[in-house]
Amino acid sequence: MTLIHVSLSPVADLQVSDVSGPTAVVPGESVTVTYTSTNAGQAAAHAPWRDDIYLDTGTGLQFVGSLNVTQDLAAGVSAGRSATFSVPSGMSEGNFRWVVKTDAGNAVYERANENNNQASAAGTVVVARPDLVISEVSGPSTANSAETIHVQWRVTNEGNRASGSWVDRVYLSSDGTADGNDLLLASLSRNGPLNPGEFYDAAVDVSLPIDADGAYKVLVVTNATNSISERPNSNNQGSVDTQVAISPYADLAVSNVTAPALAIDDPASVDVAWTVKNQGTGAGRTAQWTDRVMLVGDSGPSFMIGEFVHDGALQKTKATRAANASFSPLR
Repeated sequence: MTLIHVSLSPVADLQVSDVSGPTAVVPGESVTVTYTSTNAGQAAAHAPWRDDIYLDTGTGLQFVGSLNVTQDLAAGVSAGRSATFSVPSGMSEGNFRWVVKTDAGNAVYERANENNNQASAAGTVVVARPDLVISEVSGPSTANSAETIHVQWRVTNEGNRASGSWVDRVYLSSDGTADGNDLLLASLSRNGPLNPGEFYDAAVDVSLPIDADGAYKVLVVTNATNSISERPNSNNQGSVDTQVAISPYADLAVSNVTAPALAIDDPASVDVAWTVKNQGTGAGRTAQWTDRVMLVGDSGPSFMIGEFVHDGALQKTKATRAANASFSPLR
């Protein structure tokens, strides 16, 4: 009988150290975690293998990213690594810790050395969303319809850093709640970052609708299109009360139309006269308009035979006479 002495082959021993990452992140944003990978064994670690990155929530590990390693790591050698990934958009908020586990799929045979493949960062990371708040809105307490008013507001970030871009919108609202019944007056784009505790002031000049009349709220909504992920956005809007009176308007009425009862020629030319009276509450906002003369048949089609351009405001209760306006040809 011959005795055979069998010795265990040397194996790799992958370990992780110096885990580091950002100390504050927003769900959905891209981050980079760095760490050192060391082969403390006596044999090379042959690629490929996968390193996984987690957030330690205190009650378990939440997977957030991975790095595929494609190069061998010789025995006794260390390599710095970095993994870039997006934090899950649905990640809960809290104080967590970065964790890296090398060879997460056990692709590298390490025999008894599998229990030291994981390491945590020394410091914590705050995972939180921005919280954009409309903290001030100012505008006129009274205005007239069709008037241009100045609206100013302040947006404060009461949450984590707000990155990317978002839109502030200004509405004319009858009830102060943003919905499909409101009239959009203006949109203003904003680019981040806006760090925790910071604020910005914004302002626009907007025109009120010509038929607005009554009690309104000038409503400002920040992050109006939800382009950035933030905390529940019930505080994303603010408003100021504005009483709008309808502006003086014109109401033009035509009377005293005269024209010949009979026109015989080919083509025929006719003289038409009429009176235009302003029965409204003011001259209105338009000082020039066009009167059109139409020939209307009892049963046949109607068609236009001429135009008369009036230039100049017509005050309320005043009238103008378009006399001896001659139009031709008439066929």
